[in-house]
Amino acid sequence: MIKDDLSALLAGKDSNEVDTCLSIEERIQVIGRIRATNAAKVFLMLPTSQFTNEFTQVRSLIAVTSVVRCSSGFQVSTRIKRRNTREFIMQQTMMRIKDPRKSLPFYTGVLGMRLLKKIDIEPLKFTLYFMGYEAAGDIPSDNLEAIRWTLSRKATIELTHNWGTENDENFKYHNGNSEPRGFGHIGVAVPDVNVACERFEKLGVSFVKKPNDGKMKNIAFIKDPDDYWIEIFSPSTVGEVITSFVQGEV
Repeated sequence: MIKDDLSALLAGKDSNEVDTCLSIEERIQVIGRIRATNAAKVFLMLPTSQFTNEFTQVRSLIAVTSVVRCSSGFQVSTRIKRRNTREFIMQQTMMRIKDPRKSLPFYTGVLGMRLLKKIDIEPLKFTLYFMGYEAAGDIPSDNLEAIRWTLSRKATIELTHNWGTENDENFKYHNGNSEPRGFGHIGVAVPDVNVACERFEKLGVSFVKKPNDGKMKNIAFIKDPDDYWIEIFSPSTVGEVITSFVQGEV
């Protein structure tokens, strides 16, 4: 047990017990640092005489998983609360498109997404199309509520159309997969990669990689109308695929 030596504990000592000599705030800081080193368990020792007051402070700062009475007081097992990021979500990926008359049928008809909300920004001459896998009946009828609802959905695609690009034969967006490389792809999970790709072939979709091409099997890449790559994989098999690839079994 470390006593009155915060610097030693933060420097990597093996103890995962945070002693009562530190203030509550210092102990919470120590717990956070220990958690960052993947310690299996971190707990506080609260003396019986100060338990009620200190336990109230602890619960306001971190999540408590158990409390055990012992000879020196109470052993309080903890996990850190994500207080500042608890309600964060991955909400959208924005991709610029040349022609919505081509992109919208692809994302709806080929990938099965739904247009959740269209927003025209007339002063700046562009339109936003929010796409996602949501039920039509869940979309609010009120315009403002629909915007709020759309922007609270997880993992949507924000297709951005700058007016006029569709009329320029030479206009083309960079998809990030040629030099200089940057953006790579989005991913769509499907129940069966082969079945999905057979359907894509019938619909005339362009492939970067079919399921049995290359070393990494059972994963495909297709292109949208702007040549953005879309990875097609199945959650039921992708773990084995990646593991075998990492272990050099392919």
